[in-house]
Amino acid sequence: MRHLVLFLFLIVAVDFCSAQGGASSVRKNELYIADSLYNFGIAINKKIIAHTYYLINNTNDTLQIDTVNASCDCLKIQYPKSLILPKSRSNIVTQLPTKDKDGEIEYYFQVRFKGDYAPAHGIIKGTIKE
Repeated sequence: MRHLVLFLFLIVAVDFCSAQGGASSVRKNELYIADSLYNFGIAINKKIIAHTYYLINNTNDTLQIDTVNASCDCLKIQYPKSLILPKSRSNIVTQLPTKDKDGEIEYYFQVRFKGDYAPAHGIIKGTIKE
């Protein structure tokens, strides 16, 4: 829980600082994760929950992902290492092992790009039962 709070604080602090000094020239609706909240409902413990998010690049720029950070090391994220072409969609695949997890969970991830672009965010949440 402490890591989640720290991660959220860092996201807010970085986003606030970037908005204060030279905000990105890319509008919010040009570079984003479509349907960024995935609620898987109820899952049985010892399963792997996989979900594909779609990173939308409606800019006229070719982009490259710099880093992807998650609020939990348990959330595995596969993302494109190659260039993301203008006016395109790329897949970001998450895998969440549910072993040793119980109850409601909510994890976040952040995608940062090389250059002056606002980060994109995704959330996975739901309930895990034995």
